[in-house]
Amino acid sequence: SLILGGPEPGRILLSLEGPAGEPVVLRRGASAGTEAITHTAEIGPGPHLLRVSEPPRSVIVTWDTSGSVGHSYPAVVQTVLSLVASIEPGREAINLIPFRGERSVPLLETWSEEPIEVYRALQAYDWSDSSSNTEAAMLSALGALRERPGRRAVVVITDAESDGARLSGPLWQAMGEVGPR
Repeated sequence: SLILGGPEPGRILLSLEGPAGEPVVLRRGASAGTEAITHTAEIGPGPHLLRVSEPPRSVIVTWDTSGSVGHSYPAVVQTVLSLVASIEPGREAINLIPFRGERSVPLLETWSEEPIEVYRALQAYDWSDSSSNTEAAMLSALGALRERPGRRAVVVITDAESDGARLSGPLWQAMGEVGPR
């Protein structure tokens, strides 16, 4: 058995290989009375290799599409492009969500670690949306982040004039569950 503790024991990846390099199944469970995570495996004699790694960080960039920020679209685009340009493949995965009210969904079907894929999605976006509902976009972002391993972050670009106050309760609950940065 291997017991992992600390402030975020679930934010690392473990893999175990047997003496011939074959994968060994690690079973994951809770450690009684603590927040630690226990990993157990059935192993035989011989050297084994335990690999410990950090999964790619997941970042969602979401932005206000309302008329009140229309004059700022060039700056919004430049900011998003700057964030995309800084992606480190293998270390970060990104997705994009323009504010679309209750219809806010990621532009990319799957997370991307490749800047060119994210550029293409941004270039294909038609900029016809008009929403200031920060809460709906953030709930969509948190839903997309929920099952992602590793560290998670949401970057929100807005003028802070939102019409989604009724979603504040569910948003704070989701923030507590997902734990983004």
